[in-house]
Amino acid sequence: MNATAALLLIASISPLQPTDVIVSPGVPPSEGPDAFVEIQHVDLGTLREGSVGEAVFKLQNRGKAELVISSISASCGCTTVRLSDDDKKVPPGQTRDIVARFDTRGRLGKQRKVVTLRTNDPTEPVLRLTLSANVETLFRVLPRTLINMRSVHRGDQLEPLELYPTDADATLGEVDISVRGAALNHALEPIRSDEGVRGYKVKLSIPERAELGAVSGMMTITATVGGEKATVPVRLAGSVVGNIVARPVALQSLGLTPRGRQFAPVTIASTTLSTFRIVSTDAGPHIEVQVKPIKPGKEYQIRTSLADTAPDGPLATTLVIRTDDTTMPLVRVPMFVNVRPRFMVEPPMVLLSQSDNTRRVRIAGGAGSWAVKGVSCDDPRVRVAVESGPPNDPDGRYLRVTLSSSDLASDARTEVVVSTDDAVAPQIHIPVVLAGPSS
Repeated sequence: MNATAALLLIASISPLQPTDVIVSPGVPPSEGPDAFVEIQHVDLGTLREGSVGEAVFKLQNRGKAELVISSISASCGCTTVRLSDDDKKVPPGQTRDIVARFDTRGRLGKQRKVVTLRTNDPTEPVLRLTLSANVETLFRVLPRTLINMRSVHRGDQLEPLELYPTDADATLGEVDISVRGAALNHALEPIRSDEGVRGYKVKLSIPERAELGAVSGMMTITATVGGEKATVPVRLAGSVVGNIVARPVALQSLGLTPRGRQFAPVTIASTTLSTFRIVSTDAGPHIEVQVKPIKPGKEYQIRTSLADTAPDGPLATTLVIRTDDTTMPLVRVPMFVNVRPRFMVEPPMVLLSQSDNTRRVRIAGGAGSWAVKGVSCDDPRVRVAVESGPPNDPDGRYLRVTLSSSDLASDARTEVVVSTDDAVAPQIHIPVVLAGPSS
């Protein structure tokens, strides 16, 4: 039988399938380290909230050189892996247990955590090991462990919570509820589920004197089931609004803002069926305010702009809106703006020396047409003259600052004063540094 016939005979006896993988027996181990974990996922099953679950991964070194674990990290702070420096070194042919501990406190429901190992294995330097669990507490909080207080009013009744023991045959008792970070009334009422499981309904409402604004708090429910005590946290999120709401809640412009610039409009609207009227608005002497009715009695738009009289630099104020609503006679919107200097000087400081004794200075005005009425400097060694600017720069005014004396034994400071016809900024002060001979 020739070679071709033999191959055909073998193929007819044991046909290969597309998904078959042929592994050659007796493959020699790697000349270097070779990290191998046969079971890379561990399911811890159902855990009781508050307990610590352990997942053990067996790391083998199938190579011929020492395997070194350079780092171990977990995807969550609730999962920890600790190894001594000696345990991070695995000789050829040996196995090291990687024990990951999962702290279930505050972790409810299905959980999946990842442990990442980095080694000196040249072919697979990163190993990702996973553990999973379903964390249950002694009792359940339904429908969810989040109370959505989105745009609620004082006195509103919220969706109640229901508390049931996880074990239907157990008894739920000694329920204690505490709230921090929010104003929330709560009351307990015994109930029974459709399946006959005894529990409690938690009735929730917003106090009449609750503070208006954003809510970010936590309700802690503690109860005993079968003599054991457990705690379930419930997050509170949303906002308490009055009869009137303003959006946005603040106005700010961190960049240099020119005078006359309009801010984003503020919408003030009724959140109930009642109507209201804006009596007056005020944001200080440097903010101009206009009120535009969108839906008279229900919604208004307030436009603000930076007045021409605003001083240079940071400006903080408050837009105060007075209404005829008895529950919210005042609505306040904080405002912050960084006012662009009325005149921009380039360069902002003039440096003169005997070797470099002249500088050209450009002054750009941010308030429309303006003129230079005069220039001066107290130091007689400095001369200042007004120059014509290029035709393609109608907004700029130019000065020539010159050191006219060689009598400069040491450093000195002075300033150039530019008089303008601008009523708000009649003078511009430009610092000048005279650099004496270097020592």
